[in-house]
Amino acid sequence: MILAKNCAPHCRISLPAEADAVTSYAADELRHWLGEILGTFPLTAHDVRPGDILLRPDPAMAAESYRYSTEEGCLVIRGNGRGLLYGV
Repeated sequence: MILAKNCAPHCRISLPAEADAVTSYAADELRHWLGEILGTFPLTAHDVRPGDILLRPDPAMAAESYRYSTEEGCLVIRGNGRGLLYGV
């Protein structure tokens, strides 16, 4: 997965349109720390394209757990509650 190319962001951070406070905070943290290294990453609430980083809350997971996976060319970070933040 390419995060940046020629000192410019090459991926986006995607979160659900109805993101809860934890998911929004996780996206802000990810954007901040990646921005320290690569530049500012735009957030998107609706569309997904290959190469994006997807933040997905998953209440079916154990409390405070997280999991990384890939789907259709995207990095997916799933977590339950603070677990999503820990995954970031």
